[in-house]
Amino acid sequence: MEEIKLKQALTYDNIKNTKRHYIPFTGEFQEVFSTPQDKGVWLIWGASGSGKSSFVMQLVAEFARTYKVIYNSLEEEPDDDDFFLRMERCGIDSVRGNFHAVKDNYDELVQRLRKKQSAKVVVIDSATYFFKGRNAFQDYLTLVRKLFPKKIFIITAHARGNNPEDQLEFDIMHDANMKVRTDAYGAYNKGRKGRKKKPLCYLGRKIRRITRISKLNNMNRDDILLKVLQFDSQYERVFTSFERMYIQLERSKILQGEEFTQPEKLEKKINDVFMRALRMKWKPYN
Repeated sequence: MEEIKLKQALTYDNIKNTKRHYIPFTGEFQEVFSTPQDKGVWLIWGASGSGKSSFVMQLVAEFARTYKVIYNSLEEEPDDDDFFLRMERCGIDSVRGNFHAVKDNYDELVQRLRKKQSAKVVVIDSATYFFKGRNAFQDYLTLVRKLFPKKIFIITAHARGNNPEDQLEFDIMHDANMKVRTDAYGAYNKGRKGRKKKPLCYLGRKIRRITRISKLNNMNRDDILLKVLQFDSQYERVFTSFERMYIQLERSKILQGEEFTQPEKLEKKINDVFMRALRMKWKPYN
């Protein structure tokens, strides 16, 4: 039997003196996820309508303040309206120099990441669309542990109840450094690092506040948006034409039964206008 050349075992001092680098999160990201190392795998899973895609894009915007990000979008086309609107809502415009979107298969992505100055952060949307066949989990391990162990991978997965949906996604969850479940526009840190009990309420806190108030007044979301537009037209005129277009877009999405989340600044504006209309006991002209 041929003798195997073994790697040198690390001593305590070797490990202690190893340089470690951490993700410079700020605000709620730092509160919920602490300061993870700038390598390894994030698995983010959630049911349809949980706000998973919105959270991933907002996480990308946070990463792109510091690192180059490549978003490998396989579940939707990067030039689709929904993808673009999500970018706009999450402020990708402000980090545009560090953001690129592609639609690569496994071999194409490996080739892209082997280039000099390739992205530090890699989004794979989603696991089941990207890792295929009988060796899917082995391909995953080769990509993240053997080929590119210094990169940060953000991988999305579907959900069944509170857990990832299929075996591949479940196996990735057990291997991942950071585990995040999305539900009702909250991102719950299920990993060991951070573990703040309360979720990161991305783009959703103001929606829940306005929802509580609207229930007291027997109003649904479309009623709120209509009241806000009417009040603004007849009394304030604080919304720009572009903002009014976004509000009307959400109303059309509601009629189609589709998910839509306003940009955080516009949601705050809607909330403020709605509250002023309620305090004034304002009613539209007949």
